[in-house]
Amino acid sequence: MLDPWGNPYFIRLDHDYNQSITHPGTGEIHHKRFLIWSPGPDGKTGNPETSKDDISSWK
Repeated sequence: MLDPWGNPYFIRLDHDYNQSITHPGTGEIHHKRFLIWSPGPDGKTGNPETSKDDISSWK
């Protein structure tokens, strides 16, 4: 599955069912069962500076 800019979506699942997932790039902890995000128009993700235009399921 690709986003509108041709980049793959990232998906992270809560495999231990504790409703806590750490975002691999930013280190933020989200109390969700899954995270889905796109790197957005710039195609970059992973840190607060490059993630400004990311599209995510938790914002």
